Amino acid sequence: KQKSEMDVFGIALKYLSGETIPSTTNKKQKQDFANFLQSAKALREMFAKRFGGENSARAVLEKGLTTLEKQKHNDDNANKVESTTTTTDPRSLPPRLALLAHRIRNALNRQNNKSTFQMAFVGSSATAGYGNDFSQSYPLVLQDIMREPFQHLGISFKVTNAAMNGLSSFPFGWCMEHFIGTQVDVLSWDFGAVLDSTLEAFMRQVATAFPKRRPMMMFRDSPDAHQRRNIIQKYVDAYVLTDSLLVHTNTPINAFTDVKEKHLPLGFQGWEDFGAPHGAPGKDDGQNLSVKQHELTAWLIAMDLLSAMELLVADMLDESLNLIEEETVYQHHLAPDLPPPFSKAAQKKEKKDWNTMLFGFPAQSSIQCRTSFEPRMGDDGDLTDIIVSGTVGDEVDLLLPKGPMYYKSGWIMDLDKDEKQQRKRLQQWDYLGFKDVKKALYGVPSSGPLQLFLPVPIKATSEGKDYNEGSVEDRSAKFHFQSVIVCESNVPRLPESCKIQSDATFTIGGVKVLKVQTIDSDIVSSFGKKLCTLLEVPDDAQLTTQAEMMLPKKEAETGRSLKQSTGESSSQLGLPVEIEVTSRSIHWAKGPCSVAHVLWESIA
Repeated sequence: KQKSEMDVFGIALKYLSGETIPSTTNKKQKQDFANFLQSAKALREMFAKRFGGENSARAVLEKGLTTLEKQKHNDDNANKVESTTTTTDPRSLPPRLALLAHRIRNALNRQNNKSTFQMAFVGSSATAGYGNDFSQSYPLVLQDIMREPFQHLGISFKVTNAAMNGLSSFPFGWCMEHFIGTQVDVLSWDFGAVLDSTLEAFMRQVATAFPKRRPMMMFRDSPDAHQRRNIIQKYVDAYVLTDSLLVHTNTPINAFTDVKEKHLPLGFQGWEDFGAPHGAPGKDDGQNLSVKQHELTAWLIAMDLLSAMELLVADMLDESLNLIEEETVYQHHLAPDLPPPFSKAAQKKEKKDWNTMLFGFPAQSSIQCRTSFEPRMGDDGDLTDIIVSGTVGDEVDLLLPKGPMYYKSGWIMDLDKDEKQQRKRLQQWDYLGFKDVKKALYGVPSSGPLQLFLPVPIKATSEGKDYNEGSVEDRSAKFHFQSVIVCESNVPRLPESCKIQSDATFTIGGVKVLKVQTIDSDIVSSFGKKLCTLLEVPDDAQLTTQAEMMLPKKEAETGRSLKQSTGESSSQLGLPVEIEVTSRSIHWAKGPCSVAHVLWESIA
């Protein structure tokens, strides 16, 4: 009963049923408040009608949403959660909803008139909406539902659906800022049935990627996924995450298993029907969501958001309620450092060179990423920005076949055979709105070397000095770089396909890399294949400049200017990296080597 009192219906009844707009409010504010209240009422009624009336709809909310709150507190932290919210009845107001309400309020106070509340969704084909039109994916359905009530409060509601077909949590997790941006209020994770250690690594990456203002977390998962749920709970209890929300898509319909189709609430009728045209891919995946499943997921999240907005409006209309405390009180109590990992896979005694990259433990590190996957946000993070030479056919249509003529001239940006086939099937329907493209650079022995330039952050080099005037330490790669990681595209491969760690040679800073390791972890794998190779920076590797890497003759041959190749000043220091396929068994038609993501671990 106490839980249902704090759903979208209970909050409206408790705090808004007799609410009047203060006479001191100006005319525009009065109209905005009135419009919001009307819009919120209409959404509650639509939700109730869709799912069998108010009582049934409230049961759907109770079955479909689970909040993970802090369960244990030590003496040092015991008073912290208590101080996060101040309410007329502290026991009845969930801290997570109060914090969410304050996040929404903060959107009103942002500078430069950018009053925007941002949600980002990451995941694979289910979240992307495959089997349907992209516009039918639950993140975009949510945006359509909630755009109007946010507008009435003067806030732009922005949703980013960064999910991709066949995507894995890593190496995506290392590059996520290039896909979702850095100003995220709520981040939703939905990668399906992954290991608890994979989820743990992703949460830890979120904590390190957003050190100043961590997004609130939401997870679409089964209520029976106890190991993953326990891991989330541990990070909530350890003050790494704020109280978090679990969304269960298939649980609410279980109460209607004995009800005939025609008697089901409208929101459950046609429960397994997909929205894409006949012949479109994604319907027989087994993991993807139907139209009604996307819609239910969107409505569950929408009603949770609307609950927080109702609290905010009630607080704004009657300040004596004092429903929402300052967010900074809560935020500052999040742990600044990560605890040791909890999952068994992360607790293995043997030390792995990639532990810091995956778990940020024993020490957090700064990871830079460049990726060829799309869509990215803005111009940052593009793999082509660090290419100096060695590629051809940059303007060739990705769907066109690429034969030996291309591969003999250099590395070619292309799609895997299966990926290309799927996009060709989607092409007749204008790709159904999907924008995700898992392209990568592909090469064989005849392609020659691929030369990359990994820029050193300006602040890490000698300020005000010319390169030739810098100290020895400035030019030593080990002074700035700890390791480099090269990741292949996560697509199905044949047994005879390239294994880049053994079929290619790597040169860093002018020195051949002798220590080349496959990151032997299921966290960084896809379709049973380990995706990433860890390269140790040789002790005598040296930094250089772009001008030294590409001489005028070379520039004339490639047709790429220095600025086009790197996007940086030609005098900036950086780490030269060269990748060349050397195994003669690698053939362009049987699985060439691929490079989709390049990461480097900087030394703080």
